[in-house]
Amino acid sequence: MAQEEFTQLNPGDQKILEKLQDLLGIKLEAVSDIQWNTRGYTVNQAGEVTCLGLYRCEIDDKKLQALVETISPLTSLTSLYLRDNQLSDISVLKELPNLTQLYLSDNQL
Repeated sequence: MAQEEFTQLNPGDQKILEKLQDLLGIKLEAVSDIQWNTRGYTVNQAGEVTCLGLYRCEIDDKKLQALVETISPLTSLTSLYLRDNQLSDISVLKELPNLTQLYLSDNQL
């Protein structure tokens, strides 16, 4: 799917994604669907981020705290894929109350 076919991000969510990309040192792409090995995000019709795929982003417990602080304003975020990172403590994720789907396989849990 071409980039122009995706709903444009609202300015607030765009700034949050820019901060997240700086934190992780990666580029996240808009995608139509998040798979287990995706580094990207989905957007609803209002331009709000609804799902993040952060596969193999070398996220450890310390970086997870900074990540949660960065993405907590994403009020439409309901799905988070954190597969194949270096997590052993996910208690900080309770600060994301709108999450309904959380994928954590291949971590140190």
